[in-house]
Amino acid sequence: MKTFTTTRQSTHGAFTLVELLVVIAIIGILIALLLPAVQAARESARRAQCLNHLKQLGIGIHNFESARGYLPPAHTAQVGGPGNARFSIFYYLLPYIEEQALFDLFDPQREPDRTRNLSIALSPEASVPTYLCPSRRSGANQSEKTPPGTCNSLGPTGDYSIVSYVTDKLHTDWGTILYDTLHLQRQAIKPALVENNDYANPILRAGFRQIEDGLSKTFFMCEKHIHEGALNRCCGPGVVDMVQTGCEVGRDGNIFYFHAYYYREYNMNSSVRFRIAAGPWDGEGETNETHTHDGLTIGAPTIGSWHPGIAHFLMGDGSVRGFNFTTPVSILEALGQIADGQVIDLP
Repeated sequence: MKTFTTTRQSTHGAFTLVELLVVIAIIGILIALLLPAVQAARESARRAQCLNHLKQLGIGIHNFESARGYLPPAHTAQVGGPGNARFSIFYYLLPYIEEQALFDLFDPQREPDRTRNLSIALSPEASVPTYLCPSRRSGANQSEKTPPGTCNSLGPTGDYSIVSYVTDKLHTDWGTILYDTLHLQRQAIKPALVENNDYANPILRAGFRQIEDGLSKTFFMCEKHIHEGALNRCCGPGVVDMVQTGCEVGRDGNIFYFHAYYYREYNMNSSVRFRIAAGPWDGEGETNETHTHDGLTIGAPTIGSWHPGIAHFLMGDGSVRGFNFTTPVSILEALGQIADGQVIDLP
């Protein structure tokens, strides 16, 4: 008897070229669908961290007031002296946001942009993470040197500023905060006057008692607007300054350094008299003569963020609120003043 043996061959299926291309296309579509969600999640985390930084600044302001009996000054100026080139609020807040070591390195009786103080400002340690919004930047950030040199404000940059409201036209009315214009200023964070270089004990200073509209209805600080093309550039509100003086179109200089010349005060100061910027490129190319507001000449907006459609404001009670860039200027002005008598109901 013959026995027949059959051999069964096994075949392994393989993808055809068409099937492989279809799989690749599906994977590509899924990645394209997931990428915006991942980016949105990352921005949400960055925005939450930015909000937390403003909260820390609010805690620092309240701790300063509890320890000193008055609010931290926008900057200090010597009575009868030049007083323009002095340290800003970001220097005075350092011990109250756990940066005592950096605070101790500076000499407050010398100008912030000279000799030893300048060396400290140019060190990586001077870039304080709490002063930076991660949606815009992180790590050590320094303003860049630009010709002809007189416009420079070298040192660490930052993404927050005090909120100001000035009742008269000063420069382009961005809220210049010179010590001799205190009677024109309606914001909570004001300059302080000192005598005999006693910067620890100002003789003229602002406090909570002056905020008649209520802490929860008054702006203290905000995110400042910086053009995407002007990161780390200083100093001037519009292209006219670059043409006339060689200054860069930016407001992103040394945040510890207040100076009224070449618009360096805008490193740490933003006016609520103008709209919130609609995005990183809003106001690009505008000059001081571009718009008018109640008969005053103004430039590009000074408040804004790189968060989609919103900018954060620190209120006097320490809370942080987000305001859409479509918020009417009249609302911003009312919340920027400490005693205008207007009651603004916030959601």
